[in-house]
Amino acid sequence: MAKEQSAIKNNKGVSLIEALLVVAVLAILAIFAMDGLIQGTDSSVVAGKRSRAVFLAEECLEAARNIRDNSYTNLTVGTFGLAVAGNIWTLSGSSDLTDIYTRQIVVSTISTTTKQVTCTINWQQNLQRTGTIALTTYLTNWRGSTVNSCATYCQSLGYTTGTCRRNNGACTANGETRQTGGAVYCTVNPNRTCCCKP
Repeated sequence: MAKEQSAIKNNKGVSLIEALLVVAVLAILAIFAMDGLIQGTDSSVVAGKRSRAVFLAEECLEAARNIRDNSYTNLTVGTFGLAVAGNIWTLSGSSDLTDIYTRQIVVSTISTTTKQVTCTINWQQNLQRTGTIALTTYLTNWRGSTVNSCATYCQSLGYTTGTCRRNNGACTANGETRQTGGAVYCTVNPNRTCCCKP
């Protein structure tokens, strides 16, 4: 009889320990599940912010194309923000702000007929880090090409000017570089080579 009562007491003790272990395991699983849920939500928010930044950068490049299409001369070299005036995109200030996003458009000259446009978006992703995305394109003066001589051809490549000379040796002697693409503008004998000056 005493042995049976002792066994019952031991069984009660084991049942209490088992219950505490089950509760502890369930608590640990709940913590991991909550952490996974929080991490997943955070990743979704970060991805959503990045998608919006990509949209704003693409919009910026499209705005630059519209500015170029209205007049190539309006695509001024420098760092700007964007604004809409009379339903037309314009370059304005040094940046513009949309919600949490700061946008800058940088225009630089590649040649007399080509400009490089880089749109950069910066934003605060979360308390620990910021986000940045940049897209670049090249825009040309497609409405009116001004390349009609060796000189303007060289300028379109970024040189200061160009001269028609006899041959590559004449280019070298004058500190210039031969550019075969401009030779179509050098048709008078003996000057059939387009030499570009840095």
